[in-house]
Amino acid sequence: MNELLKDRNWRTRVATVSTLNRFSEYAELRNALQVSVPPLISLIKDEDSDVRNATRDAISKFAGHAELHDSLKAAVPSLIEYLKDSNWNARVSCVSTFAILAEHAELCDAIRSAIPSIIDSLKDEDSDVRSAVATTLGKLAEHVELHEAIRAAIPSLVELLKSEDYDVRSGSVSMLAKLATHVESLEVIRGTMPTILEFTKDTSWRVRQTTVLALSSFADHDMVLDSMQEAIPSLVPLLVDDDSDVRAAAVPALSKLSGLVGLRDSLQASIPSLVELLQKENTYSEAAIVSTLGKAAAQPELRGAILGTIPSLATLLVAEDSELRMASVSTLASLAEDADARNTIRDAVLGLFKRPSDEDWHTTSTLTSTCAKLASYENLRDLVSSAIPSLILLLKHEQPDIRSAAVTVLGELTEHAELHDKIQAAIPVLVNLLQDEKPDVQISTVSSLGKLAEQVQFHEAIQAIIPSLIALLTHQDANVRLACVNAFAKLAENLKSCVSITNAVSLLAQMLVDDDWRLRAGSVSTFAKLAEHAELRGALLAYIPRLIERLKDGDPDVRSATVSALAKLAGQEELREGMRTVISSLMDMLKEQHWRQAAAIAIIAELANYGEFRNEIKMAIPSLIALLKDADSDVRSATVSTLGKLATQTQFRNEIRLAIPTFVELLNDQNWHSRAATVSVFVELAQHTELHDLVRQTVPALINLCKDKGPDVRSAAITTLEKLAENAELRTTIRKSLTQIIHLFSHRSPTVPPAAAGLVCTLCEDPLMRASVKRRLKHISPLLKNNAPPTRAAAARVVETLMKYPDTQSAILQSSLPLTLVERLQDHEVDVLKPLTSIFCFLVNQGQISQGIVQVILDALRALDHADTSIQACGATILLVMAAHAHFRDILCEVCAIHASFRLFMRDATPQDADIILQRMEYFGLLKEL
Repeated sequence: MNELLKDRNWRTRVATVSTLNRFSEYAELRNALQVSVPPLISLIKDEDSDVRNATRDAISKFAGHAELHDSLKAAVPSLIEYLKDSNWNARVSCVSTFAILAEHAELCDAIRSAIPSIIDSLKDEDSDVRSAVATTLGKLAEHVELHEAIRAAIPSLVELLKSEDYDVRSGSVSMLAKLATHVESLEVIRGTMPTILEFTKDTSWRVRQTTVLALSSFADHDMVLDSMQEAIPSLVPLLVDDDSDVRAAAVPALSKLSGLVGLRDSLQASIPSLVELLQKENTYSEAAIVSTLGKAAAQPELRGAILGTIPSLATLLVAEDSELRMASVSTLASLAEDADARNTIRDAVLGLFKRPSDEDWHTTSTLTSTCAKLASYENLRDLVSSAIPSLILLLKHEQPDIRSAAVTVLGELTEHAELHDKIQAAIPVLVNLLQDEKPDVQISTVSSLGKLAEQVQFHEAIQAIIPSLIALLTHQDANVRLACVNAFAKLAENLKSCVSITNAVSLLAQMLVDDDWRLRAGSVSTFAKLAEHAELRGALLAYIPRLIERLKDGDPDVRSATVSALAKLAGQEELREGMRTVISSLMDMLKEQHWRQAAAIAIIAELANYGEFRNEIKMAIPSLIALLKDADSDVRSATVSTLGKLATQTQFRNEIRLAIPTFVELLNDQNWHSRAATVSVFVELAQHTELHDLVRQTVPALINLCKDKGPDVRSAAITTLEKLAENAELRTTIRKSLTQIIHLFSHRSPTVPPAAAGLVCTLCEDPLMRASVKRRLKHISPLLKNNAPPTRAAAARVVETLMKYPDTQSAILQSSLPLTLVERLQDHEVDVLKPLTSIFCFLVNQGQISQGIVQVILDALRALDHADTSIQACGATILLVMAAHAHFRDILCEVCAIHASFRLFMRDATPQDADIILQRMEYFGLLKEL
């Protein structure tokens, strides 16, 4: 095979690499494959791209197997050499290979020696190589084990900032931004900030864009904010940059930086430039400028410099760009915190209403609509209140669009109680608008009256208007009728008494057979709302048969609305008498393939709650079981769920037993929705002892679904097994697949590992199951070092659970696991650190901790500085528990005192510098209390 890797034919080389790739899947072949690693690595620089791609895939697969790690580590020097290959394709392939190897923590030590060479490749003459290097360095920076090596290379990155090649400058800035996520790098980045800020003026658009994105990343770290005081002034000119990508990057970056307290001086210095840009016409990013001024206006000490922009901001309230209008409203609201500014804003906005609307009706319409947004700010409602008389006048405007906009905004303003008195004056005009010659105005008016009905203060006026609304149910325009139907639904939701709506019921019933499907669906839904009022149920009862007929409507939305309405009507005892035929109608509907709907099946489970329907439902169960094999996956899923719910009632269980074999078949359904629904139903079935014998037969299939390709199916299967494991009769069957379940801890889906861990923890409640888990500790312990946080968290949770039981506790204490746990306390994933902290504190109290004390203290101190309060709590807990033990107290005091002294008296020293010094003191025996 190794000789074939050198074959002259590229197809042969590809086939050979692919074969070796497949061989690596078999554990018994991996030792033999070690001799193939060197010739395989050499193909990284093959002249053929297919060979190189196949080789990277094979190396990725090899790296996943511990038996091949030593051979891969030995190949790193060769890879370093290939970085200098004359073929740029080979160099790109080689750089990418380092990123592949870094995905495995066990190989990171070997990669460390290559980092200086990789960074040096940022100067490569080929842009594709430089791009690959930047990407690879970003991936390497994700690994804690490589931080020190990358940090040592930062001076090289800083030097590259001076390169004449824009790709090198861009890549260096991008890399520094990625390294900013690591505290160790921030001090160096602070020193390079002046150079980085200069790049906002770079001749290359790519460098300017990368710099903007980097500044946004740097702003996440308080440690560098003092060096970024020129950042906002540097970003402002980029809002009008010639390049659209630069402008697009500058807008969110400026918005983010403007909101930071640490950059307030920087924001203040930029206000004149922002104001100047706002007063220019046709600027590219007016919304961003206004938004930034808004953030400045939120600071009392900065408002004075912005007050002069109020006329310009008021003018923007009628801008075509909705985002710009909303930004202007927000900024005016911030300025309105100042009493004097509030008067200026009121005059400016009311002045807009005084403009001749005939000249530009669109502007008047836009201004009218913007009033609703102005009212969303409490300190602008006085302004809006002053504008309401102008809005009422616009209700009589000759332009129908302005009338429509005015009536709409008055409806929206009703949600603010302080405006109700002013709005009351508009109601007589609104009543007249119900007879407007333009249907669009009538529709807007009806909709606004529905909103008025949401406020108790207007209920009396609304009751008087109901006859006019009933008359509109016969309007020739279907859209007007639809608006009225929806309005009656609103009235039914909000009015305490609906007696005055009784006369509308017969007209609404006529719409159940209207040619327009929207009217049929709307009237069906309105029927359901009306049924909530006892005074209307007598009138509704006569039309229930007509409503049931809508189950066979030609429109699926109407059928769906009917199913939902019937479920609600069934909740009213006096209406159930008129629904005797509903089950047979539903089943007739389900016999016709084009009428089948999942919602129609689901309602059967709801109707089963009422005694009047149960006999018919019992007779319908065989027909439901037949639907488990329907061609429509939604129908199958809904049927499974419905039968599961019916199983909660004793009188249906004998019939439901007949469905379980089909349920088992559905566990292999091609549709993942059906598989997930079927899995979940077994939780319900397992609640009933008489069904246990049948449920037990499904456990092997459920175990198999834990590795289903669908993440929702996997999660559902694990959750279901966890529930089933609560039953002693089913645990033995589950225990047989414990190893398979533990393998799920390493699954890529973030939801699967925690679910699998939950299942194992539940199993641990049983002594026999717990013994099985204990025997597999050797497989669980290494997962604490896995790169994936969900995997580490799953392993930590199981170990924490095992520590609660004396029979497994002793096995853990006698293993190397306690030392591993101490090493992992530097983990900054809260779901990992919490259980590890709990375990460590237990070990301390048991006197099991004697090594790594200084590192534990340093890790705990670092946790106290973390932004996450939960991680801070873990650090504090560790220190407090250690302090409770006399033999730790002295070293704890010594380390904390030295650490604090370095941070206090060495201004330029970072917490990490203090850590390193203490580690050196420990190594040379200079800590007297240790």
